[in-house]
Amino acid sequence: MPWMPTTTTIGRAPGPTETHALQPGVYFITICTHEYACLFGDITAGMMRLGPYGQIVDSLWKRLADPLSYIQLDAFVVMPNHLHGLIVWGGTTPAMGTAGTPVGYAEPTLLSEALPVTRLRTPTLPDRPSNALGSLIHQFKSTTARAINGMRDTSGNPVWQRGYYEHIVRDARTLRCIRRYIAEHPRRWHLDRYGC
Repeated sequence: MPWMPTTTTIGRAPGPTETHALQPGVYFITICTHEYACLFGDITAGMMRLGPYGQIVDSLWKRLADPLSYIQLDAFVVMPNHLHGLIVWGGTTPAMGTAGTPVGYAEPTLLSEALPVTRLRTPTLPDRPSNALGSLIHQFKSTTARAINGMRDTSGNPVWQRGYYEHIVRDARTLRCIRRYIAEHPRRWHLDRYGC
């Protein structure tokens, strides 16, 4: 059985008077759809096949680190009703290795047909880690929800659950286990209790 973190916390964006200083390191993030609705595609023969909404999520996740010098993306996977991803905060972590190639996702090929790229904007984020991870995830969720709701003409409908799950990766062994879990997740989808 693949490793799955047993201690996760539900994160949220800090309020206007709060700050959440992150330590440099690797964070395992899970973001779930509202009511676990399967919006992002299907699992076929152990492979994730992204639908138009999944392509939006995939594309914007890949661009999340573009304007930010203090984060890198590592392995991630978009599933039918959630996303798992590793974020390296504060650059590389030599003890654990550098960011790797994303695994377990289907290359978006129909994105330009599904939604004009000009409507998909990278989230506007601060150039330094002030309100940290909560703000980053909040911006990602807001941007993807606007794009998805624009595509399905359902302005204001929830796409994501409130909050997200966050796990701090503390050592190289755990990082390897999480990367393996992400890579194998589409093949093990039938075992997921929230699977469609």
